[in-house]
Amino acid sequence: MYDVDDVKDQGTLERLINESGFKNNVKAMITKRFHIYKRDRTGLICEVLVPSLMVLVGSASTLLNWYTHSPYRTLSPDLYPSPQRIVMNYYTVIDSGSSNVKPLTFFENLPPSTTPDFWEVTWDIDKSNFTTFYDLVNDQRAIAPVFPYRYGSYQIYKADNDTKQFYINSYINITS
Repeated sequence: MYDVDDVKDQGTLERLINESGFKNNVKAMITKRFHIYKRDRTGLICEVLVPSLMVLVGSASTLLNWYTHSPYRTLSPDLYPSPQRIVMNYYTVIDSGSSNVKPLTFFENLPPSTTPDFWEVTWDIDKSNFTTFYDLVNDQRAIAPVFPYRYGSYQIYKADNDTKQFYINSYINITS
């Protein structure tokens, strides 16, 4: 067994404290990695060189002007296939009283199109809850003609014009 007093006398305790620590651990790990990479060159290539090369290529690609000659395109409803078939409820699910905004008002404020009858609306006359409206939207996709696909349907849950609180369930077709 070691006695602490003997260790202090020999100076090994000070040497033990001064020479150990983070710096020596990092040095030992780097040395170990170096010896492993010496034996395994493919590991060195896959873990160090390829990622470094990919970062350099990615950084260099930001210097290129990709879309310098592209014409400007304004996003408009005319870019979508016509007619756009949507489902909307005719009455809000929760009535806000005199400040209630009708879903017809929302429909009338959809973006205008140069194509006549661009918006083809199926109105849900019942005050449907979420599940019933979802089933209606799901059933509408099978009604002919199937094309163009339905891009969105809207259930206006509550629309209060005084407080400017509008609760809308939006069903968007994200299939391709």
